[in-house]
This record gives sequence, C-alpha cells and structure tokens, in this order.
Amino acid sequence: MILPYTTYKTSKALTVKAYNGAAPGAVPVATAELAAGSSFRIALDNDPGAEQLQILPANDTHGLYYRISRQQLGQDCVLTTDFSTAIYFYTPQEQPFGVFSNFSPHGFSHLGQYFATAEHYYQSEKFTDNTCKQQVIRAATAKDAADLGKTQSIAIRPDWRLVKIEVMRTALERKFATHAGIRDLLRSTGERLLIENSPFDNFWGIGRTGAGKNHLGTLLMQLRATLPHQ
Repeated sequence: MILPYTTYKTSKALTVKAYNGAAPGAVPVATAELAAGSSFRIALDNDPGAEQLQILPANDTHGLYYRISRQQLGQDCVLTTDFSTAIYFYTPQEQPFGVFSNFSPHGFSHLGQYFATAEHYYQSEKFTDNTCKQQVIRAATAKDAADLGKTQSIAIRPDWRLVKIEVMRTALERKFATHAGIRDLLRSTGERLLIENSPFDNFWGIGRTGAGKNHLGTLLMQLRATLPHQ
C-alpha cells in the first residue's frame, strides 16, 4: 500500500503529467520532467489505492498539481521515508500519542449533542434511527460504542461507505478543536508520518501486515496541516 505523505526519490528521469487542480476531474495542462534523483512526497489527499497519485515535488515553484502512475512509482522510484521517525499509535493508554486514538477520553459537543469520544460520534452516525443513535451515544465506553456500531442486527445508512471518511473528519475536527492540549501535541509532531497501528483494521490503520490504508493517520495529518503555527 502506498501511504499518503511518504517520500520517494526517482531512480531515473521521469515524465509526469501536470494538472490545473487537485480534484479527480482536473485537466492535464502540461507535462513535466523529474530529473533522476528528484525527491517528492505523496500528497495527503490521495486515495492510497488510486492508480494515479498526486505528488509534491521538492522545491517546486510552478503551482501546478503533478500525478504519477502507480506503475512509475513502483518501477522507477525508491521509497525514502524513514519509518523509524514515524509516530505509531493505537490504544489510548500509550504515552504521549495515545490521545490520537478514537478511544481516547476527549469528548466534545456537536450540533447540541455531547459525545464522550470520537468513536461514540463516528459509530452513532452509522444510523438514521434516533433510538439506535442514542443507544450508541449513551454507551458506557468507546469499545461498547464500537461494538454497537458493528452489530449486524441493525441496518446502517445506505450511503455509509461514501460518507464515513467525512464523518471521521468531523469527529477529529471537533475533538481537537475542543481540547487545546492534544491540539498542541498534534501540532508538535511537525512533518512526522502518523500511523494508526491497528493490527485488526486495514482501512483506518495499517493492519497486521502493514499494508493497510491508514486513513485515520492521514486525516490527522490533514488536520495538522490546517493548524496555525505558534
């Protein structure tokens, strides 16, 4: 899996397409040459499974958006990310970065409703039936909320696969807006790669083999990029 925010270097000169925007429907306006040995970063707004990946070449001054194919990346580029400097988090008990877990006890209010954890909010948004939503919201622990959200006896909203990333984004925005201490900790991570080290989740984390998509880590890095420097 190709994780957003990892860094690479070209092993030979490459021709890549330049676009006038970052959206999937953006129009290619030119081609650009990356010299052998050029460094670049995988942009944060990529889908880890996409065939075309937006990249951020080092020291680029043209203001364009560049994309490289997965084949080019695999054949003609070398991964240069030092994963020993990455921040791995999973359980809320881990210090100091366990606060990045959705199970951490950092509650927040949203649209007049209080949620004890980000997990309570995320799981409750799976349901349109208010009785089901309230049952999740009132769950005693984040694990209880997660278990209720995963029950097979209650139908979840039909568009859940389409909206769940934005639901998680809202949860993180509200959580970190509410608690200055963890917001400062997130800011302090600078440009380090954030990885949700769940062995059980290949979507939000990297899974047991390390090949998962790490969407939670990516959302946290996207949020970090919006925080003002102090």
